Amino acid sequence: MGAAVMAVGGSYDYQAQHLMDKGIPFPLYLDPDYAFRDALEFGALRWWQLMRPKSMANYAKVITKARQGKVRPKDSIRTPGMVILDPDLNVAYRFEGNALGDYPDVDDIVGRLQRLLDN
Repeated sequence: MGAAVMAVGGSYDYQAQHLMDKGIPFPLYLDPDYAFRDALEFGALRWWQLMRPKSMANYAKVITKARQGKVRPKDSIRTPGMVILDPDLNVAYRFEGNALGDYPDVDDIVGRLQRLLDN
């Protein structure tokens, strides 16, 4: 569709390298001070959001598969999110999850991107 994809995380560099070595087909960047997240006004999950069944199920799924070493506690409570930026780097779509691993459906992202390209 002509869009560029990238991921921004707050964790250690060896975790990003591990994912890239596993074949993630886009660049991964680190934001250890959360400047990017803060600019997008992404926050932290509340204790009750961490205890949601969706959070617990997603955590269990990841913990049994992930082999990336330790995770900073601050990283694990940050709200998941994603944005689509227009060609001028303005936020065209912003999603902030309310549970661990809460991301929009890929079909929804593609549809929103298509609508942006159609305008």
